[in-house]
Amino acid sequence: MNPKLLGLLTLTPGIVFHQPGSPIKYAINIEERVATLKLPNLDADNLKVGDWVWIITGCYKDDLGIVAEVGKLFKLLVIPRVQPEFVTRDLSRKRKHSAPSPWPSPALFDPIQFVHSWGKNLIQRGHSYTYRLYHFEHDLLLKKFGHRQVSSTSIFMPLSLSSLFCLSQHPTIQEIIESGSRLPPPREWEFYEDEKVTITTGTHQGQEGVVQTVEADYILVDLSNGGGLFNFGWNN
Repeated sequence: MNPKLLGLLTLTPGIVFHQPGSPIKYAINIEERVATLKLPNLDADNLKVGDWVWIITGCYKDDLGIVAEVGKLFKLLVIPRVQPEFVTRDLSRKRKHSAPSPWPSPALFDPIQFVHSWGKNLIQRGHSYTYRLYHFEHDLLLKKFGHRQVSSTSIFMPLSLSSLFCLSQHPTIQEIIESGSRLPPPREWEFYEDEKVTITTGTHQGQEGVVQTVEADYILVDLSNGGGLFNFGWNN
């Protein structure tokens, strides 16, 4: 056996040897060899335009975005987290001597406020604005993410982001709202069977009931005083 390969095997945990210098080895059929060269599919590989994802790395970690374009990189519409360049430069100097500063809070894009805070002019085309690598569409930021930076499992949205998306003037978001489609349920969506609840909106506003079943985006409630069984979404 090649001495360098033998040395590598000796240092690799889990390799079993008959005796020093003689590792236990078996031939692997060609199909299994090919399989070891294939990377497992990611849940993000099957995403399409219009799908919601949550971001798992970077300053947008735990935020949600909606897929605007699919390719080697995803383009997502997200609630912007940006701060003026002079603040960024100042923070980068301070980080050498202190703990990292928190990421900027999410906020809808305001071109007037942006120019005032940054002291930079934006390139405007209709409702789109560009500054260097930043590309804003209406109130949202169009940002690139890799397939390993996003996930499509367990999509829940903090109420703070949900309200911002609802206030957004972006056509994609407005189309979702006008079509009757729901935004992802809030992270605060947590109910249990036999739990007592109060309906806060709609024709049953103010009525109380008991949860019968809990689904991903609605609960079945048995209303008190013989009101009957009704499904209620998270926004009720």
